[in-house]
Amino acid sequence: MRPSREALTDASDLMKRLHPAALEQGMQRTFVERSRATIGRVDLPSGLARELPRRPQSTFAEQLTLHEVIGSGGMGVVHHATQNSLSRAVAVKTLQPRNQDERFAELMLREAWLTGGLEHPNIVPIHEIVTTDSGAPAIVMKRIEGTTWFDLMSKHEMITERFGDSDPIEWNISVLLKVFHAIEFAHSRAIIHRDLKPANVMIGSYGEVYVVDWGLALSLKVDPNGRLPFAPAHTDLAGTPAYMAPEMIDKGFGRLTRQTDIYQLGAVLFEIFTGSPPHLGDTFVAIAGSIMKSAPHFPESVPAEVQAICKRAMHREPGLRYDTAREFRIDIESYLHHRESRRLEARAYASYASLLRALGGEKSDARALAIFHTLGECRFGFRAALVAWPGNESARLGLDRALLAAVDHELAEGHGGTAAALLSEVANPPDETVTRVRSTARTLSEVGTRLRRLENEIDPGVGRKERNVRILPLIAGGVIGPALAWGYLATGHTLNAAVLLLVGVANFACGAGLLWLRTDRRTLNEVNRKARLSAVAALGAMVLVSMVAAAAGLSFNACLVTWMIVQAVAWLFASIWVDRTVLVAAIVSGVAAAAGTLWPATLLPAVAMANFSLAIVASRLAGSAQERIRKVDLEHAEWLATRADPPTESGAKSG
Repeated sequence: MRPSREALTDASDLMKRLHPAALEQGMQRTFVERSRATIGRVDLPSGLARELPRRPQSTFAEQLTLHEVIGSGGMGVVHHATQNSLSRAVAVKTLQPRNQDERFAELMLREAWLTGGLEHPNIVPIHEIVTTDSGAPAIVMKRIEGTTWFDLMSKHEMITERFGDSDPIEWNISVLLKVFHAIEFAHSRAIIHRDLKPANVMIGSYGEVYVVDWGLALSLKVDPNGRLPFAPAHTDLAGTPAYMAPEMIDKGFGRLTRQTDIYQLGAVLFEIFTGSPPHLGDTFVAIAGSIMKSAPHFPESVPAEVQAICKRAMHREPGLRYDTAREFRIDIESYLHHRESRRLEARAYASYASLLRALGGEKSDARALAIFHTLGECRFGFRAALVAWPGNESARLGLDRALLAAVDHELAEGHGGTAAALLSEVANPPDETVTRVRSTARTLSEVGTRLRRLENEIDPGVGRKERNVRILPLIAGGVIGPALAWGYLATGHTLNAAVLLLVGVANFACGAGLLWLRTDRRTLNEVNRKARLSAVAALGAMVLVSMVAAAAGLSFNACLVTWMIVQAVAWLFASIWVDRTVLVAAIVSGVAAAAGTLWPATLLPAVAMANFSLAIVASRLAGSAQERIRKVDLEHAEWLATRADPPTESGAKSG
């Protein structure tokens, strides 16, 4: 049973678990002094190096022209070179002068054979294996004009200058994703790298990414040719301490697997966000203990999502890490999408702060404009963040907060309809706010109902058709009757007040009957009631005047003039009660009375003209009422527009 992480804090327990090679004095010093450098033991040769031809058809110097050294390690040295047969620039890796024996030759050959079988855009191609004049192997590779990722990772200004990327985190993650592609491909060929770190990744001048130094790579399946090192057969201590997985140093873990590479990829991700690899220390025990515990400490600046990804990838138990590099990569790509969502969310929250400041300001056109714009920015920003990452609950909460703040403002302003519309966009509205909005909506509905009733009561257009059907026959009689009487008098006959009394009684009976017939209650508004009362009162007054005139023995003309005066007074009151347009009929009736008094012969034509003017006024009354209704509707619509739309820029400035 493996010891717990807590038990590993004891130095003696730690030493018991470590690989025997790690306990060597020189190795312990290497862990501390060169924790970022690759370490490894050299196995005994198997004779594979003897497969190389000892007598090449052309000499090494004829095939290759070596130039300056571009890198060196514990085993080999890399030169810029020219491949003479193709006149192309290449890189050539040869053994260090101190390593000119079969053991190191075999290690170099294994690296070449293994890497040569991994043809991938993110793995350096191997062109050829040649032998030097001394018979040692040399690897001819593609020349990469660039630098290591390690030399660029923390140099933000250089990243921006060379690659035009102002976000170093995003650029480094993009490099890591390309490394993932290479490792995924290698894992599909049952190959593990075993030494993944930024120093073993080359960045070309145009942003190309290559995983290099496959010298510690192992095969997870047996190579029938015996050329590839089989992982279970290699229990040596090898790798880079700062990035090592526990199984690489703990003798109790057993064989290495793909999860070993996944651990190291997690360690590189850790370095991207913290600036240093996970296993550093001042003593061997500190470094070895950090590797064995694998409980990396994250600064608060590292996003929680990244911490969770790293912790899973760098779990002490290989079985609890990601199953595949692809699964790990997908989580990192998801984080990038989430990161963009977080950026949009941060901008939206800045707009939300501006919205709150605007809502707390003094009422003005400028404030209304600021509220309109900042609310729009909040809604757009939070929704864009949710589009980038539908699961961004923080953005969803921010959107709800902004909308609820706007709802409270609209309720305070008495804009219940706008408040209800905004509330409908809130994902989880508070019950108290829902109740307030519904209460306001009910109040506005009741007010609206009362206003509509009041408008119906004073609208002359209500019952217009029915009113005309009832009144116009009376007016027509008032035009035709005087015309017939005028013709009758023209034949030499005479008329007296008794005739007018009979006509008045007949008009009253007909008028009352027409006006008081059964009426649709929906059309019986205040205007129509007053119109009825005015008409009936005028007809009754004429009957009363006729009775008094007949009893007093007044002439026909005197009685008719009195009728016109009564009619003028009746229409005067109607103009006050119903509509000012009726004043025209009152004036014409008064003029007819005056004309009949001054010029008796013109009385009957003047009466006919007065009644005809009343007909015109009645028809025009309906038309003008409709025009007024349209005008009121237009004014109401414009008023609503001013309540719904923000003030103009000029309005804000003038305010």
